[in-house]
Amino acid sequence: MLRVSSSIGVAMGANRRNVLRRTTGPTLRRALNGLALALTVSALALAVPACGAPGVGTTPTPRVLRGVAYGPLAAQTLDIRLPAGSGPFPVIVYLHSGGWTTGDHRYVPDFLLDQVARGFAVVSADYRLAGTAADGTPVRDFPTPDEDVDRAVRFVRAHAGDWSIDPNRIVLAGASAGGQLALLAATAPGRFVAADLPATLRAVSPAVQGVMAFVAPSDLSTMAGEDNEMAQDSLAAYLGCPAGDAHRCSPERLEAASPTTYLGTGAPPAYLAYGLTDTLVPAATQGIPLAVQWVAARGETLTDPGADVVLELAHAGHNLDLTNFDHTTMEAWLDAVTGAPRG
Repeated sequence: MLRVSSSIGVAMGANRRNVLRRTTGPTLRRALNGLALALTVSALALAVPACGAPGVGTTPTPRVLRGVAYGPLAAQTLDIRLPAGSGPFPVIVYLHSGGWTTGDHRYVPDFLLDQVARGFAVVSADYRLAGTAADGTPVRDFPTPDEDVDRAVRFVRAHAGDWSIDPNRIVLAGASAGGQLALLAATAPGRFVAADLPATLRAVSPAVQGVMAFVAPSDLSTMAGEDNEMAQDSLAAYLGCPAGDAHRCSPERLEAASPTTYLGTGAPPAYLAYGLTDTLVPAATQGIPLAVQWVAARGETLTDPGADVVLELAHAGHNLDLTNFDHTTMEAWLDAVTGAPRG
């Protein structure tokens, strides 16, 4: 079952995992037109998002480990935020936004930082950014960032015991370009591996138990054909397209870097959030088709009560925050995928 959630209101039942929610507004109706989604409509009740709070008498949170090296390069670093308690904690590994060319691991959305108080460890990881050399030659382009994500996931799992993290409850997350990297790592685990990856890490699984992608590109072939200069420039840098022009990227390279290419029966549970007014990564071409394909890949149906695919369609643009999308739905999905208790 594809669960569609609206950020206007949510009917939260005792079993939030299996609630199907209605999205409203003409923009969404146009986006869904022709996709033949047999959505069951539930009642809407306005809900005020509430953040979790640390328990009384616990030690101060979060405990933060900064600048942990997961590889030999300066860009291969991460920060670790740990909850109070003894663990083992489920962990969210977050990949920052920035169009594959900017940003760093210090910037984590508030709605993810809030999960530390709910018993989740949150790891934010840097990865090498795409760019060009002085002569205009592409550097650190695909699949370089993807190899870093593969290494980071293996490193977190390998050192889980050092931080009281549960190696069997890893959720990969990312926003925008970071969301694309998260989707690709989740749908094609072990495909993009650095040549210098140590044997000790090669022996560690890069598979994750779930993935959360926020306003993430998923079909780069479609994205390359859309008329948005910012998207075109970022995509050309990430893929190292000839003359910095995404329209000149080979179809094979666009396909190889698209998460939709690798969706199969092994696809993990997914929480997918997109903005209905996002012109950079449109929900109609990137989010909704991805969710429909994800459900089909997992062999689920539109009426399967045990499905773990959520599509959040927020009345927002390219930036999602606590004011414009329903993070309680995300938290319900996290709880269902990682299980309880935590720590």
